[in-house]
Amino acid sequence: PQLPSPARVQAIEASLFSGMEPMARTAAALTQLKQPTLEDLDPALRRRFVSPEGEWRIEVMPKEGIGSLSFAAALRKVAPDAAGEPVLALSRNEIMHHETVLAFAAALTGAVILAFAALRDLWRWLLVLPVMALFFTYAAAALAIMNMALSAAMLAALSCAAAVTSATAVLMAERARLSGPENVDPRDTSFRTALLPLLVLAGAVAPLALSANPPVADYGLSATIFLVIATALCMILIPSLGQWVRQLL
Repeated sequence: PQLPSPARVQAIEASLFSGMEPMARTAAALTQLKQPTLEDLDPALRRRFVSPEGEWRIEVMPKEGIGSLSFAAALRKVAPDAAGEPVLALSRNEIMHHETVLAFAAALTGAVILAFAALRDLWRWLLVLPVMALFFTYAAAALAIMNMALSAAMLAALSCAAAVTSATAVLMAERARLSGPENVDPRDTSFRTALLPLLVLAGAVAPLALSANPPVADYGLSATIFLVIATALCMILIPSLGQWVRQLL
């Protein structure tokens, strides 16, 4: 209703524009920044990356699309004393690879001997060998393509699938007609009977891939992959090899 007093006007002016001068000095200082040094960092941040003895901690992250094990292997070449979960996972993987080769070499040798003892026929026994060799080859290739690190759950799945595969391969080789007439009895169910263990086990372990527990999910997924590979090999390879051997004989 009335004009403010001169003192009131000065107070309002001081409250509105008194910070302009410090702001101008700050803007001028920002235009002439010096190169940052270690002492300019926050003390807590400095203690995280630089020890009191002057040792630096350098954190390195992989680019998008680079597997953790590949990243760890490349990092270890540059810095042999590097640490972290990817490096530990790589070390565990290397140990498991070494132990796996020894274990499955002995297991494969035993399976081959038992297959020969069960079949007691050289030609039928020769049908089993390519299946077992290709099973391990394709299983390793599937893990590499999916960038899955070798774990205890996968070893268990591989052991179980390899045992069932060898048994199914023996049954398929036993029913293979290497000589005689080409006619097949329509009532013969030996083909389905031989594949039944693989199919039943695949149906039992496939739902485990949906588990929220990572080791259980890894077991279910890897076991399903291995059993699908084994089923395809037994269904396609052994009958084809049997026909080829029959033509030779």
